[in-house]
Amino acid sequence: MVGHYLMFNRNCSEALEVYAKAFTAKITEIQKYGDMPPNPAFSIAEDDKGLVLHARLNINGEEMMFTASKKEYYYE
Repeated sequence: MVGHYLMFNRNCSEALEVYAKAFTAKITEIQKYGDMPPNPAFSIAEDDKGLVLHARLNINGEEMMFTASKKEYYYE
């Protein structure tokens, strides 16, 4: 089995909904940065609290995982 973990530039929630609709799949887990317990060593900006920390999508019995980066990455 190969696991898939997709990282998005801050727009993971939107991407997760698109994948769920496209594959008629079920979102089985979603955790946001704001759900994490407070930790002085890892501060979270208010703008980042709604971002997806970790999510799972079940597509025909296969799990696909998602996350949102708190900063934007660009690839060529």
